[in-house]
Amino acid sequence: MEEQEPFDSTEKLFTRTRSRRSLDWLRVFIFSLITGLFVIFFMSGTLTRLENMILDIFQRCGGLTQTDPRITLIEINEETMDEIGPWPWPRRYHAVMARLLDQWGAAAILFDFNFPGETDPKDDQDFVQVLASIRAPFYLPVEYRPQKDKKFWLHGLPVVFEKNEGKMVWGHSLQSIEKSARGLGHHFFKNDPDGILRRVDLRLSDGVEEFPYLGVLPAAVFSGDKSHKITELKLAEDENGCVLIPWLKDHGSQFTKCNFSEIIHSYYGIQKGMAPVLSPELIRGKTARVYGDLVTLMTLLKGLPMTYNRDLQEDKEPLFDAVDTVKACLSMFTEMIKNTTFNVQKMYSAAGEGFSTATDVAE
Repeated sequence: MEEQEPFDSTEKLFTRTRSRRSLDWLRVFIFSLITGLFVIFFMSGTLTRLENMILDIFQRCGGLTQTDPRITLIEINEETMDEIGPWPWPRRYHAVMARLLDQWGAAAILFDFNFPGETDPKDDQDFVQVLASIRAPFYLPVEYRPQKDKKFWLHGLPVVFEKNEGKMVWGHSLQSIEKSARGLGHHFFKNDPDGILRRVDLRLSDGVEEFPYLGVLPAAVFSGDKSHKITELKLAEDENGCVLIPWLKDHGSQFTKCNFSEIIHSYYGIQKGMAPVLSPELIRGKTARVYGDLVTLMTLLKGLPMTYNRDLQEDKEPLFDAVDTVKACLSMFTEMIKNTTFNVQKMYSAAGEGFSTATDVAE
């Protein structure tokens, strides 16, 4: 029996070696399988779709709930077109809007459409003069569009001699209009394969000209970054140079909006000595909002047991909202006061009658 021990030990050694070798091959197979599945998922776009699904869930659950109160959207909808007329409108209407917004102390004016080609010479000249004279900086988009096929007509039929082949080019406004603009940018958006817009390119180029995204131009200037580089956004861009769009939970109810026709009516109403449709009295309504932020902070501080507690994590939202609202109202009210004249005698008379209202005094 003692002579058999070396043989048994050797047999056990070979058995363990074969088992270890089988495990190694099994590990190689599992690793190859996982790698192959990952490559298949990556090439088929499954991982991208999964990423987009997760992003959509985060947007629904934790999207933006507040916007900068200084941003106002001027809408051009079907109701406006029914009242003013079909698009495109005479450029004197856009001149009126720019002039009135400048008088109201707009910090910046951003158009989301450009002005290519010449129209009525008088309208074009008036628009150019207004844009050159207003104090508020304005920004214009540059259209990023497919290049049209080059063709000529022969006996009433088109003959294409140079196809586009997917090349993109820039479409500019009139040079006389663009030269007064503070900045030019693109507003080209491309949906994901599932038809949902999630990202925007920070910069686009056609190989000759390159433009940043239009929305970051005023944001860069007001943040102190006049180079338009937006370092914070560049850190968040993906491998394709895109950044995620922080969608609002409820787009329609968050932004302050007004109708284009209201701008036009307000301008001509002021010219005739009438009260504007968009009255600066709307600032008065912001008082309730700031009071609400104040009550929130006072209630929060009143509930503190002694000194700092985690309750104070809730003070940021009302504090910053109040600061932004007051700054926006002051910037508008300051410009309004500059052009305001007071009828002291009429105000004194209205105050002596009792139960005088702000509207009576203002009129």
